[in-house]
Amino acid sequence: MNPRSRGGRAIGTSDRRRRELEERERALLDAAISLMHRDDWETVTVEEIARRAEYAKGTVYRHFPSKDDLHARLVADWNAGTCAALENLDADRPFETVLRDFVAVAWQRLTADRAHARLCQHAHDADFRARLAPASRVALTEADARLLGLAAGLIDWGVAEGAIPRAPLAPRLFAVTGLLLGALRLAPLWSGDAALPDPERTTADAILALLRTGTA
Repeated sequence: MNPRSRGGRAIGTSDRRRRELEERERALLDAAISLMHRDDWETVTVEEIARRAEYAKGTVYRHFPSKDDLHARLVADWNAGTCAALENLDADRPFETVLRDFVAVAWQRLTADRAHARLCQHAHDADFRARLAPASRVALTEADARLLGLAAGLIDWGVAEGAIPRAPLAPRLFAVTGLLLGALRLAPLWSGDAALPDPERTTADAILALLRTGTA
């Protein structure tokens, strides 16, 4: 038997097909991203995504059961990129320094790519998640858990270092996440206001103050 074949099929065939599927999926995601930055995502159609990627409409549905599932994949991938950036922070420093860098990474990614930020906010809608295929729902849940796990680890580290008092973790995560997302939404209203010269730093100050109270 040819050492490069098994049962008459080349060993590399499955690998090649997998690569082709991955490349086609990536092309569809890239097309969706380019359209998302051009228009409001709600107005982008599956037909436009297929046309931009130079595939048939049916190809989109072979990879993603619906536009919502494609949306979920974009969010999961973007959250993974945020997590990777946060995981690359130098942790061998005082808690406050790392927390400020943590906020800076999250802030910069959210403000630099507001289209993705809007998708992420919509992805937390319960009705949206209910429409997703099970695999898409799991992917989003896992992405959320990874991000919250990093935040929880940072808070636990602050407690261990003695930089912040001990308090229940869940309310703290809820408060910190809400403060960061709320600040992001309000930032355009404060643009150019001398009373708030650095929204990113002000947000980090507010999060530190919140954690130091021990009430959240």
